[in-house]
Amino acid sequence: MAWKLPDGKTIATPKDVTIEDVQYPKEIFRKWSIAELNAIGIYPMREESYDKKHYKSLYYADNIVDGELVRIHVIAEKYDVPHIVEKKVKENKKTYKQLVKDARAELDYWDAAEDNEQKQVWTTYIKSLRDKAKVLRAEINAIETYEDIIKVQVDWGVRPDAEEIVNGT
Repeated sequence: MAWKLPDGKTIATPKDVTIEDVQYPKEIFRKWSIAELNAIGIYPMREESYDKKHYKSLYYADNIVDGELVRIHVIAEKYDVPHIVEKKVKENKKTYKQLVKDARAELDYWDAAEDNEQKQVWTTYIKSLRDKAKVLRAEINAIETYEDIIKVQVDWGVRPDAEEIVNGT
């Protein structure tokens, strides 16, 4: 938590403060009520979060809500649509390449071990990754709005050797 002091400064860690020639110990930040802090000009502060990966803050507004200073950002898209499409494609390409690299190593092992059943499992998995990449690329290229592009989530599937998760454990 952060606090806005009467002099306009913001602190993130409680510390001794002097307000109008009165010295207050840092314990007031934890022990006093919001109303008591407000009475001497101190406001607990929180910032409304936003997706900093895809948006930038143009400016912010501070509002007092129930004795708490709430900072709200006015945001804009960080990139133009062609740029965010390119970033999304690169991100998914990197993931795809790593998944295929790992799967091919597994396939190579099962080929060397002469286990045709496992070899087929990994061959099928690699084909499914390839098919998903093809569909994903077409899907991303067909999207026209920034919001829809950044919402794209890829389910690459589960590796054949992944342990099954039951009830989240």
